[in-house]
Amino acid sequence: MAITFNAEFWRRVLTPVSVKQTALLALGALVFGALFVNYIEYGVFAILPADAVVPSMYHLWLEVLYVIPFLGILMFRGPLSLSFIYVLGRIASLGNDFAYPLYAKYIARSYDGSIWEWWGWLSGFGSNDAFSWTVELPFMEFQMTSAMMGINLATRLAIIAGFFIAARMIRGMRDDGGDSDENRGRIMVQSIDSLNTSKGA
Repeated sequence: MAITFNAEFWRRVLTPVSVKQTALLALGALVFGALFVNYIEYGVFAILPADAVVPSMYHLWLEVLYVIPFLGILMFRGPLSLSFIYVLGRIASLGNDFAYPLYAKYIARSYDGSIWEWWGWLSGFGSNDAFSWTVELPFMEFQMTSAMMGINLATRLAIIAGFFIAARMIRGMRDDGGDSDENRGRIMVQSIDSLNTSKGA
């Protein structure tokens, strides 16, 4: 018995575009989150009364906004590129979160506190009552705290790092001949039983 690893499938999932295109898209996602999402956010809140609460499902809408610029990749690389699009959305969300206090302080001039205090809160090291808001989702509602935000940040970084590490491994397999006629699409890995049999021989 053997475990089959479909290399071509994972290439389409993890490396739908070239290394250069990946770098440019990742940079674009960061800029999109830092500049455009923050601009849109401030545009939303500018039309609301000063004492208004965060609109219902606002954070779910944000999640959709993060990936909208990259949905065109689906047209050229197919549905298997959705994981790559999701990772680009995570990068955009980091740009949005960490550039938000910079935008608030130096562009919108609606915040006069410490940038480092805000970043510390985002990283899970701040006071829970320093910055907080209510997150409304279709299935739950809760108050965001610094500790929760820190866990959220660590999770996003792990997803992004895991994806790009896996993509690099897949590209390495291609460079090592994984795309040759003999190895195209599949790599056969012996099972434990097969290994034991070979040892016994």
